[in-house]
Amino acid sequence: EAAAIVQDSQTEKERAAEAWYWLSSDDKYSKFFDPTSVVTVKSAKKESGEKVPTEIQAWIKTGYSYGGAQETIDSYGIGAVLKPGQLSYSLAQVTINPQNRTIQYLKEDFYNAAGEVVWSTTEGRVKEINSQQFDEAYYNAVVDEVFRVGEMKRAAAEDRWIDLWKEEAEDGQVTSVTADTTTMRLKGSNLILWEWYETKDKSGKVLEIKFVKKAVNLVQGTERIVKGDYWSGGTGWKPVEDEYEGAYRAISPNEPAIKGLTRLKAFAKGYLESASVFLTPVEKENLPYAALLFPYMQTVRFLADYINGDTYYKIQYPEHNWVRSLAQWQLFRSALAKRDEMAAFIASVS
Repeated sequence: EAAAIVQDSQTEKERAAEAWYWLSSDDKYSKFFDPTSVVTVKSAKKESGEKVPTEIQAWIKTGYSYGGAQETIDSYGIGAVLKPGQLSYSLAQVTINPQNRTIQYLKEDFYNAAGEVVWSTTEGRVKEINSQQFDEAYYNAVVDEVFRVGEMKRAAAEDRWIDLWKEEAEDGQVTSVTADTTTMRLKGSNLILWEWYETKDKSGKVLEIKFVKKAVNLVQGTERIVKGDYWSGGTGWKPVEDEYEGAYRAISPNEPAIKGLTRLKAFAKGYLESASVFLTPVEKENLPYAALLFPYMQTVRFLADYINGDTYYKIQYPEHNWVRSLAQWQLFRSALAKRDEMAAFIASVS
């Protein structure tokens, strides 16, 4: 075991001396990855025999300025053991799940300018990649090394964000919504993506921001908020509140969001064909059932909570969960009636 530790340490020192592929730099951080370290550790097999990678590991490197070192030390809460002047760079082994767009640090060693390890950690949480994540460049580079579908190019493209809809109120406030195309994954007729909402007053001052992950059923015309954050000048950033408690809601033909639905439908068939390479055989097999399962499950959950005295979901009036369960039941029946349409749509893009 001691020999293995020494060998592992030597491997890291050798890796530190190798040429790294540069990804990006700013006044705080420089980011690199080692293409030769990228390896698929888990995959799912298609009927054709082709394998779809589901877990990828690689080594990445981060260089720090004084400001970046201070920010990193504060983030890890290690100010008592490490000062910014001691931190020069870090090496980390990460694992990536391309189907769910996640990255996890398996181990990370922090080095001083002399190449000596000054602090280490193996407690990396799983993080979902979006435009606000520090690790986005690493994720894109590693996924591109395996799938070759242009994740890095897409992230840097001018049309990365597409306009979904805009609405102007009588008082001059304008709300605009854009979608991040790099985060889009098609699972059945459900499009999973991140959207950015911004509300400004008539002078152009930003009043509110919402950054939310959504699931949009392109065939049914329904959507649900998976998670997200909300900002205003008075509250700062906080988790977004969803009045539907994570359930799907029908997009009305009279609301601005219907324009976004139309835009996403038009966008899906062309752009998302490339994203189908991330689908595993099991996912493809179960795609037609996904849109049916969720509203059915929500029907049962809302109904059970109503019967049990409304102990789980927040309610605004006594019959709220009963009304929710009826609404979800109607969505389930609608999905059931559109099974063939959904199956045809799935076949056309996957």
